[in-house]
Amino acid sequence: MEMIGREIGGRYRLTAPLGEGGMSTLWRAIDQQLDREVAVKILRPQYSADPGFAARFRQEARAVASLAHPNIVSVYDYGTDPDGVTQYIVMQLVEGRDLAAILKDRGRISTDDAVQVAIAVASALEAAHRRGIVHRDVKPGNILITDDGDVKVTDFGIARAVSEASMTVTGTTLGSVHYFSPEQARGDEVTGRSDVYALGIVLYEMLTGHRPFEGDSAAGVALKRLTENPARPMVAGQPLPAGLEAILRRALEREPEQRFPDAGSFAEALRAWRKDPSSAPAGLVGAVPTPAATPTSGEPTVYVPPPVARPSDRAPYSGPPRQQARRVEQREGQPWWIWLLALLAVLLLGIIGFLGAQIFTALSPKTSPSPSAQTFALPNWVGQPIAQVRSDANQRGLHLNEDKANSDTVPVDRVISTDPSAGAPVSRGESVNVVVSSGTAKVAVPRLIGQTRDEASNTLTQAGLTLGAGRAEFSDADVGTVILSVTSEGQSVAKGSQVDIVLSKGPQPTPTPAPTPPPTPTPTPVPTPTPTPSAPLPG
Repeated sequence: MEMIGREIGGRYRLTAPLGEGGMSTLWRAIDQQLDREVAVKILRPQYSADPGFAARFRQEARAVASLAHPNIVSVYDYGTDPDGVTQYIVMQLVEGRDLAAILKDRGRISTDDAVQVAIAVASALEAAHRRGIVHRDVKPGNILITDDGDVKVTDFGIARAVSEASMTVTGTTLGSVHYFSPEQARGDEVTGRSDVYALGIVLYEMLTGHRPFEGDSAAGVALKRLTENPARPMVAGQPLPAGLEAILRRALEREPEQRFPDAGSFAEALRAWRKDPSSAPAGLVGAVPTPAATPTSGEPTVYVPPPVARPSDRAPYSGPPRQQARRVEQREGQPWWIWLLALLAVLLLGIIGFLGAQIFTALSPKTSPSPSAQTFALPNWVGQPIAQVRSDANQRGLHLNEDKANSDTVPVDRVISTDPSAGAPVSRGESVNVVVSSGTAKVAVPRLIGQTRDEASNTLTQAGLTLGAGRAEFSDADVGTVILSVTSEGQSVAKGSQVDIVLSKGPQPTPTPAPTPPPTPTPTPVPTPTPTPSAPLPG
């Protein structure tokens, strides 16, 4: 199908292709209502046709559209084309190049530029993580650099839609496996720390010109990530500055809890290093290091630093050393008995506080754990009537977010899928996304009048319908053409329904008149003979 000039969603006219990936194609378009250029991402048919994916895609698009950050590509609109199949998402048009193309051309970028890009991406991820959105597919192809040098992150949410759809997605991990976290490779829970790991891989590639893990196959790359540490990053044969290397290694820890706790901490560490490259950021020095693999001869030992402390865990700042020295001098000049009285007062207050707490605990009524703290496995609601699921969710203290989708296999008003899936741990007060079947998709009966039987059959097949029974009647139409669709043209019917037709067998023949019989001849009357009088007999 010719795409240039096609109108999507009754509003966006495609003008030129911008690129394509495993899940979608990207087009430059004109928003005909607002008269502005936009980018339209059109999902490939294998994703758009799956009801579970379509519902998940809509949910993720709604969430991503709420993100507002200078380093995130804005989402303007999303929906399904009037054809009922094509799923699309409309985004801000970014004039520039993606980081993958830049790295392909240049191999690597300067350390300053790499750190600046990483800080911008981490800031974007931090904003998304605060809204509960994990990117799941951070890679150079999803990082855009504008002509003005601004950094924009795109494709939030689409990877989650793919991974949690009810279909089996083939070929979507190959393009991103180099940036997957170990927990993603294992199929474990994906969190914001997974994005931190992926950004660490991107930063490694920007600094060195290559990725830390390579292999002949996706499985080979994933296996290395699960069993090996990244090679020491080198630039032109020289190691990175110590502080920057420590930050990078922390981001690339195999265990999530050993990484930066969030993207904001990652960005904070990079900002601190950029401000003072001679020292490692707080939280990366001063603790006992864990040795990495034994290096080759001639190289210094590389240490993997301990986990970064959260801001609340760090020691409070108490002023410059000279101020502390003055405080010590003042304390040393005070009489000893003042310190003794102060110590006794502190001990007395501590004893009073302890006794008060014990008395309060003894007198307080025993309380059971809060219902909100009760965690249980989500039941399997797939295939159950939505009314029954609502009742069950209400009893368990769960909130349902319902969405509708067509299904050829799940009956109307029964559950197609849930998010999270059955068996996942949930707590009272949490929300569960439920996709409910609205039955088989409806399609409009196409125009068949004037077509031959074979042409009508092909037309119905393309519309998702089948040709039913056909009968023939006299008509002035050409013999063998459709003169009537038993199901009216334009009527909505279930996909796969049969449509009966009536074919023409030509004009009705004119009846031949019966022949006129010849007239019956009138018989000629025979004259009656006149009797002759006899002579009298002689006497």
